[in-house]
Order: sequence, then C-alpha cells, then structure tokens
Amino acid sequence: MGQNSFQPGSDQQQFMESTAKQVMGYGGFGSGKTRTMNEKGYMLNMKYPGNRGLIVRKNFSDVRSSTIEQSLLEDVIPESHIPEDGWNKSEHRIEHFTGTTDQYGEPVMSEIYYEGLSTSGNRSDDALPRRVSGMQFGWIAIDEATETTEGDFVQLLGRLRYNRHEQGGQIFRIPFRQIMVSTNPA
Repeated sequence: MGQNSFQPGSDQQQFMESTAKQVMGYGGFGSGKTRTMNEKGYMLNMKYPGNRGLIVRKNFSDVRSSTIEQSLLEDVIPESHIPEDGWNKSEHRIEHFTGTTDQYGEPVMSEIYYEGLSTSGNRSDDALPRRVSGMQFGWIAIDEATETTEGDFVQLLGRLRYNRHEQGGQIFRIPFRQIMVSTNPA
C-alpha cells in the first residue's frame, strides 16, 4: 500500500496546485490522471484533518478495482495511515490517520468514500446513489468523466459543501472545496 513516491510532471503539478473550484486533468491511457487525482484528494485530507472526499466512476467495479485498489491503496496512502478497521468495504469508505489529534489525544481521521454512478435499477440520470445523495464532501474526484452525465456532475457539485469536522469539542475547518475530473482527450 502507498509505497510508490509521486513525482508529478508539469501538467500534473498544475493540477495539484490548482485552487479553482473545478479542475480537469486529461491525457492518454497510463498518463497518471487517476494517480494525480488520488494524490490531490489524499493531500487535501492530510492538509485539512477531518476532511471527507468522494471518488466516483460510472461503474462501481471500475472505481473499486482500478481507482481505489490499484491506485489509491497501492500507490498513494501508506499502509500505516489506515487503521486495522479503516477500510469498510460494505460502506465503500476508507478512513485514514492525518497526524492530528483532538484536545483529548484522539486521532482526527479523514475519510474517502467511493461509489459507482451507473443508472441501473430505479435511479434516474440526474439522481445520485442513495449512499451519497445526502452527504457533504470537501472534495470530489470524477475518474473518467466522459462516462458520466451532466446531471451526475450537477448533482455531485451540489454535494461539495463540507466545511467543518467536529470532534472532541473542537472544530476542524475545511476551508477549501474542489471537484476534480479526469478524462481522455477526444
């Protein structure tokens, strides 16, 4: 887990440093788009303890296998940052240490949720999966944005409003929110 160092190229560095509310990365297969988004999401979770992010793709199996297992867990998050029960596969959530503690010495954890957006079942094109439809996030990453709809994007943008985490009588502010998308060139 998370053992490979990240050396961003110039385009990836611009993506990492962007403070725009919406940022897009594009490039061919294997160009590092997914890794860069995962690195930025993890960086935001470490910078703002208690932050909550969401990573999505159209199909759940794709987000779980390639975006989460083959990138986020294998290349980005160090194994030592995820507690023993920190990866809850049934809730599609990874909780990780941030290096910060509250006033009682308890670790302040950040979370990364992951979900598929496919419109199977009773979900309409402009509704989010129930699991995330009522949640708020500090950052959202859409991997392979060409697979999603405009309705998906608008609905996700509406979830981008997580601004504080309360723990141990303290408030940990989340002053920065961003939606990131990756895509292949047309």
